[in-house]
Amino acid sequence: DGLTYAPSYTKHVHDHLAPTVAAAAATESKILEVGAGSTLWSVNEGKIYTGVEDVTFLDPSAINLSKAGGVFNSNGGTGRPRVVQGKLEDVTSTPHYDLILSVFTMCSVEDLRTSISTIKSALKTGGSYAFVEHVRADDDPAFRTVQTALSPLQQLVADGCSLDRRTLSVVE
Repeated sequence: DGLTYAPSYTKHVHDHLAPTVAAAAATESKILEVGAGSTLWSVNEGKIYTGVEDVTFLDPSAINLSKAGGVFNSNGGTGRPRVVQGKLEDVTSTPHYDLILSVFTMCSVEDLRTSISTIKSALKTGGSYAFVEHVRADDDPAFRTVQTALSPLQQLVADGCSLDRRTLSVVE
């Protein structure tokens, strides 16, 4: 059934994204959740998609997407979600979305800069990218050393997830 995380961790993700999704729902925005995965971070901790009509879940794994529609509807979604198997790079570069979400996704994309560029080009003018990602600990040399040491193992066991990727600086 996917990964499970401590309730405080999923609550943090929910609390970070819920206001953005609620604002998008109020304006009938088109939403794309990149790397939706089987845990569906954005809906896993509460009714984050309440009132949302137009959402697309994108993930390269069919197994990860197998429960997306049901989880969406059981967590407040009112529309019929689109579930698309594919990579972010497969998303059209035409501005199409008002809001794009990613949760612990950019750590495992093949080309981070291309992925962020694709997100930027897929957003309508005035659109938003909301994300929760783990990033390289540049401010803490000891923690960064641990990240760097564990990252190769993490990549082997967690779909290519890099613990020490400089995601924030690329997004900025």
